[in-house]
Amino acid sequence: MREDFLNRLPYAVYVVTARKGDGTKNGNVVTWLSQTGREPVPYLAAAVAKADYTHGFVDQAGAFAVHLLRQDQIELGKRFGFQSGRQADKFAGLAWREGPLGVPLLEDALGFAACRVVQRLDCGSHTLFVGEVVEGQAGQGEPLSAADFLRRANG
Repeated sequence: MREDFLNRLPYAVYVVTARKGDGTKNGNVVTWLSQTGREPVPYLAAAVAKADYTHGFVDQAGAFAVHLLRQDQIELGKRFGFQSGRQADKFAGLAWREGPLGVPLLEDALGFAACRVVQRLDCGSHTLFVGEVVEGQAGQGEPLSAADFLRRANG
């Protein structure tokens, strides 16, 4: 019964990226993201599965970036969501730059927010990383919804 409700909640597709102290970077698709504060500073909370390779990067770095994807970025979503960084360099061939706090920023994303982790909440299968937004920007276009992504990526 509760799964029926949870499966109908609307989500967008986000790519969370982070870099460890040794310079290794990784990223993963997440759909559970929320703004959790605005004043005096904005906060975002991202739920990252503990089993995901990216989890250790965010946890160790204490920082992450959240990227919005445009509706036409299905392939970018598949790159970060359908393979593990344990076996593939998800950044190979992509334009990216180092952002605030050392987080990797995807140049072609619709937008990004670079966040400093200020709190961690154990949520069973996931950790909710609450981050203070230290920088962010957004371009023109519509964000990719999770429903559209799954339908088109598996289509």
